[in-house]
Amino acid sequence: MKRSKRILQLKTLVDQDAEREAIKLAKMQTQLLGEKDKITQLVSFKDDYLHRSTPVGGRVFPAALQDVEKFAKQLTFSIGQQEKYITVLAQHIEAQREIWHKLNNKVKAYERWIEKIRIEEQVIEMRNEQKMLDEFVINQRNKSES
Repeated sequence: MKRSKRILQLKTLVDQDAEREAIKLAKMQTQLLGEKDKITQLVSFKDDYLHRSTPVGGRVFPAALQDVEKFAKQLTFSIGQQEKYITVLAQHIEAQREIWHKLNNKVKAYERWIEKIRIEEQVIEMRNEQKMLDEFVINQRNKSES
């Protein structure tokens, strides 16, 4: 087996690793979009809740007002927690992107290496063919002289 084919087998393994890491990265990015949608929904829900909970021209009961304020604080806390989670998830995505990037660079390096080896193999093959042709010509010349 030629050297280029053996190295191509190694490249295939690195390709598979890079593909797996790319899939992980894509899943994490999709998850991040979903988590950002959750924040948007929470903020929208909070705004809507506060708007609907504000009495218009009616009597205001302190207990009801306290409940509204308590629930609004819980929503604010949840939004803050969601933002922290998104920050951590974004950091994980960046780390995953770096892993994929390194593997992708490794794949490209293997491709360049394989191409270089293939060229070397072609040069050697051409030299061998030329050597055989030269030997054939010399043998034919020796036969004709005899």
